[in-house]
Amino acid sequence: MSSSTTTASACLRCYKELPVWIVEDHHDVVPYIYRAIGSKHLPSENIALVHLDSHPDLLVPLDMLADSVFDKEFLFGGLSIENWIMPVVYAGHFSHVFWLHPSWAEQITDGKHNFIVGRDSSTKTIRVTSTESYFLSDGLYVSEELLENKKVLSLQVIKVEAREPDRCACLGETGESIAKRTKRDQATFKDLCDANCGTSSKVNGQKGEYKLGNHCVEMGPAAAREDAISETDQLCNATPTSVTEQQQQQDEMVKDLLHVLEKQNAYILDIDLDFFSVKNPFKEMYTKVHCIFLALIRYSSMKKLQNLSFRFILILSQVQ
Repeated sequence: MSSSTTTASACLRCYKELPVWIVEDHHDVVPYIYRAIGSKHLPSENIALVHLDSHPDLLVPLDMLADSVFDKEFLFGGLSIENWIMPVVYAGHFSHVFWLHPSWAEQITDGKHNFIVGRDSSTKTIRVTSTESYFLSDGLYVSEELLENKKVLSLQVIKVEAREPDRCACLGETGESIAKRTKRDQATFKDLCDANCGTSSKVNGQKGEYKLGNHCVEMGPAAAREDAISETDQLCNATPTSVTEQQQQQDEMVKDLLHVLEKQNAYILDIDLDFFSVKNPFKEMYTKVHCIFLALIRYSSMKKLQNLSFRFILILSQVQ
């Protein structure tokens, strides 16, 4: 850390109590960040943002002139929920961004990304040098030689795996009688089946066929629990990452995050509640089409069908 940075850090004021700001629209946090910078509770540069969200929020207002970020009132009025971070980066305040996201949010490749954020010499708008499809699809990429007033951004994208209580361990850890547990277990496995394919059937109220991934379990009154538990055990044993390994990965992620934050003057913890959503909204919206796609892949002998995109299948379903 340079001497000037150390001096700036030493001059920062401290809050008596840690402030927590709650807003409806995500970009409405920016005025509070600027207020903390203005009051010397945050430094004017080298701030790390720890961003828990299902969305990166790293786009750029396409028509906003880069230098307008230095007019805070104009800036506040020109931001939206998906593009509030990059203007603050260009203004020189954020140098590190950690995006922690749930497993289904894959807008940007996991890992460390270092790239330039600057002013396009021709359009005078904010552009980036990252070649991630997230930026390319919005037309934000510009080569470094065409950028002015360059700022280096260190972006770290970290997937946070949500873990349920260990279902496999729970099945055998208590002395609960089979009679009491059968109904609960059947309901649990039906929910699991519905989540995977959204299909189940019952015949005369006696037998149900549940689809677990690529497996089917026929569940009659007598063998329901035994068959379901056997099938679930197979799925648990086939899980590529155990609970212990996942915990180790989480611990390593936290250590790496803390190591970087220790070098920073200050950091902001930003939490969007949709980070805690337990459902993939797109899977919910297109459940039937997704099941058709899986069925076609499973039952068709044409290997080329496996290369069809989900979007193409969706288009076919809309035409019909």
